[in-house]
Amino acid sequence: MLTVERMGEIYNLLQQNGVVRVDELAGRFQVSEMTIRRDLEKMEREGRLIRCHGGAVQKMEITRDQGFDNRASLNLDAKMRLARYCFDHYIQENAVIYLDAGSTVLELAKLLSNVPGLTVVTNDVIIAGALVNSNMDVFILGGSIQRSLGCIHGHTAESQLENYRVDVAFVSSLCADDVFDVFAATESKVYFRRKLLTCARQTFMMLDASKFHRQSLFKINNLADYSAVITDKELPEEQAAQAVQAGIEWVTV
Repeated sequence: MLTVERMGEIYNLLQQNGVVRVDELAGRFQVSEMTIRRDLEKMEREGRLIRCHGGAVQKMEITRDQGFDNRASLNLDAKMRLARYCFDHYIQENAVIYLDAGSTVLELAKLLSNVPGLTVVTNDVIIAGALVNSNMDVFILGGSIQRSLGCIHGHTAESQLENYRVDVAFVSSLCADDVFDVFAATESKVYFRRKLLTCARQTFMMLDASKFHRQSLFKINNLADYSAVITDKELPEEQAAQAVQAGIEWVTV
């Protein structure tokens, strides 16, 4: 195998798992650990990864919010699977639920119209619009609408949120990194999400696989703070063990 081919495969493994180990790569490609270290050094100089003790981690760039129209069609099949799982396992009649802003949670909202006695609280005008002709009671938090996204955050929405107690909340986030920290692109979303966790008996995080191994400007909290993570991402063995140790309930659908 040519060096450039080996480095290409190393990069692909890094994209899939977020981390690679020198000893495992040496065994996989049947070369010396010194050869792998030289590959990683070259790839680091090219800006493709960051070396660490015993291996390398994926280089993370700051992820920024895209407009709702740009996000709605991305990974749609995965978002629909996550929504269907949450609907089948966590939605009960006569419950009070919170639906956070975003295209993933919108797919769940589309499934709710025939659930008897359901009450929905949301901070998303697009989700509220999808439910406007349903038979359920819908409450929308007030405040400034973030342009192009349709979500409402800030002091007014936080103050109103304090008045609600919900059985279960469904949320998503911009991205999560390799130590399971969750991020937002704006500071107002950080405080809003933290407040939400105090108002819900259970909170489920819905994240499709494309949102992992990434960071944004503001850390919200950690995936361990949620009742469970509902995702289509399969964790490699080492990271799965780390998730268990951190107390994260990881549900792959």
